[in-house]
Amino acid sequence: MSWCNRSRSNGVPILLRCPIILLAVPLVAASACSDSEPPPGETATISVLVTDSSHGQPPVPGQEVHVSPGGLLGTTDDSGLAVFHVPAGDYLVSARLCCGGPALLEYDEEVTLPSGGEVELTFHTCLTCQ
Repeated sequence: MSWCNRSRSNGVPILLRCPIILLAVPLVAASACSDSEPPPGETATISVLVTDSSHGQPPVPGQEVHVSPGGLLGTTDDSGLAVFHVPAGDYLVSARLCCGGPALLEYDEEVTLPSGGEVELTFHTCLTCQ
């Protein structure tokens, strides 16, 4: 006999409580799945290269790049790249990079990506921040 078919407890048949418990399980599973990446083939790729324009274009690691919607934040790696795997759609790619003292270069690039699409952006900085 399953635990759903057991006798009454406190005057309420356990059978009546089981559907509530069973309905909660799919909701928990669905919310856990919503944080995962889209299946392969349904994703698009945004690659951002940050280079130092004042020193012959070498890559610049450690620079923050933002992608919205989604509130994604990436940091450029040793090769100056930040890569984002996102669902197809419209995005704003932003970075605030140092150049010439306390000044910032502000990049805001709008991109539209189809499923399986790729976009490569290059942002330049001059790394003389104070």
